[in-house]
Amino acid sequence: MRRLILLAFVLALGLHKKTRAPHVNTPHGANGKRPKGGGADAEGKRRKGSGADTDPARRSRHATGATVRARQASLKKVATGTTARPKAPGAPKGPDRLPAGRTRKDAKGKDITLDPDRVKRAPTYTRGFAQDLPKPVKDPKTGKWTVTLRMHEGWDRSDFEAKANHLKNLGDEGKLVKTPDTADLRSDKTDAWRAAKEREAFEQATDQADLDRRLAELDGQQVDHAQDLQLGGKDSPDNMWAIDSATNHGMGGQLRQQLAQVPNGEPVQINIVHDKYSPKP
Repeated sequence: MRRLILLAFVLALGLHKKTRAPHVNTPHGANGKRPKGGGADAEGKRRKGSGADTDPARRSRHATGATVRARQASLKKVATGTTARPKAPGAPKGPDRLPAGRTRKDAKGKDITLDPDRVKRAPTYTRGFAQDLPKPVKDPKTGKWTVTLRMHEGWDRSDFEAKANHLKNLGDEGKLVKTPDTADLRSDKTDAWRAAKEREAFEQATDQADLDRRLAELDGQQVDHAQDLQLGGKDSPDNMWAIDSATNHGMGGQLRQQLAQVPNGEPVQINIVHDKYSPKP
């Protein structure tokens, strides 16, 4: 009976409930744990998900308006080449002459033939590639004129990035100079480079199908001066590679349109716009 009376007394007072420690706001990181759903990581994820990137420190100096990620992707494009456009400009590594009949045997004893009369597809050039480009201006910090190269719809992304980054690096090194009257600097060396590239493809092909693929790729490209003559480049095999015809044609047009506004002999630097531009109708 006494136990029942004591139990009733305890229940009435509420002494059976455990005493909880008072809540204390712990500073972030004090206990080694991050608050769930908050903190810098969560904020970074929200920014990433929204596409926002307003911090100037995250901008790359590689190109105006390009994020660090865009720059890294751009440089990765440079590191990749094709059988027609190598990773860097240079003379082809092929034989000086083709064998009789332009034919040799592959590893299985089958013929590999280079047909000089093969059907070549005509290039499809783009339009509006100089539309709305900013005017070249002289940078007061570097003393160089800024010329913009902008990716355009219908161009080969890898070839654009390779060419644009190559020129940007040369400009950063002070090797780009507005050069007038480049017509006298041109020769038939680009034709000789293409012929040498065909001989290289002939020698390196594993079979006829491989040679046909290599030649089809080369036929869709133009031999380009990696450092344009109008920017002080040399008309030599070491300054040549092959890039997509439409891309080469358009990038050359962008340079000509802007360099016409730059005084002769002035140093030039390159600004790259990686976002693809679609011309206005």
